[in-house]
Amino acid sequence: MQTDRRAPNTALTPDPQLLTRLAWECRWMDRARSQTLAEQVLEITEAQSDEHALARASALRTLAWQAKWRGDFEATASFCLQAKQRVDPTAARAILVDVYSLLGVIHYSAGRRDFAGRMVQRGMNLLDESVPAEGHVDIHITRSTILRYRGRMEEARQALEIAWDHASGAEKARVEHNIARAHIHDSAAAKAAQHAETALELGRRFNSRVILPYALEVLGAALIQQGAADKALPHLEEGLALARTEGDRRACCQILKESGHAHHLLGNPQGALDHLTEGQAIAKEMGYPLWLMAFSESLGAIYEEAGEYQKAALAYKEVVALQNAIRD
Repeated sequence: MQTDRRAPNTALTPDPQLLTRLAWECRWMDRARSQTLAEQVLEITEAQSDEHALARASALRTLAWQAKWRGDFEATASFCLQAKQRVDPTAARAILVDVYSLLGVIHYSAGRRDFAGRMVQRGMNLLDESVPAEGHVDIHITRSTILRYRGRMEEARQALEIAWDHASGAEKARVEHNIARAHIHDSAAAKAAQHAETALELGRRFNSRVILPYALEVLGAALIQQGAADKALPHLEEGLALARTEGDRRACCQILKESGHAHHLLGNPQGALDHLTEGQAIAKEMGYPLWLMAFSESLGAIYEEAGEYQKAALAYKEVVALQNAIRD
């Protein structure tokens, strides 16, 4: 009788914990790979979901994180809620801190600052030495953003300082671009440009495909505030091209707003309208009232200057409705 000498099948199922760590670690540099790895974790652990609850929760956090940055807020909320249901809070503090931070972003983007503040506070309550530095960075940046929208700038700056103290690598680029936003809010354009340039340099150094479009956007905004709209446009165009390549609708939305502003200042009303109406459409599609309000306000000003008072009135009416819907 002839012996079957075929080699046995030694293929191993990949380690879910390793895959989910890789998915999280590469999130700044390679969005597609990060998402693919996280999805693979969910696929290979589906039959043993209880046994791999922590790995699944971490993968869901990664998917929520990627969805947030590309502007898919509905998916973000869904992944966050699934992650929360998977784990014991005492065993997964780091994951839950990030989840609550993401939920905070979803709520403030929808004008629900009250809910956003509650989500962030829940995340803050979980902070301890077991939570990595990046978790501290994320929750403090989200808290700072909510405070900035509420006009509580001193507290917002303090939160950014805490984030800065914890940040390293690609996280530094993220903090720098948020510091630039705070300076723009304060009309400190020169300081804003300085921090935006630092964010851009760090983003390029660490190949942060996530942060680069936002760094270019905030640099453009700082230059516009300095009266250099012509110098802002190349940065905004580069950021928009990158955001489109990465499928980041949120970045596209924000860059189109600044591009519309730049074209308006440079005496190109049609260019301004083209950028603003495209951005407005994206904001509506995303369910992003925070920026939809900004688009409506800018469009109202352009229509008013052009003598199209009926269109201006409709735009301003939308601004008022969106403002009235904000919950602090």
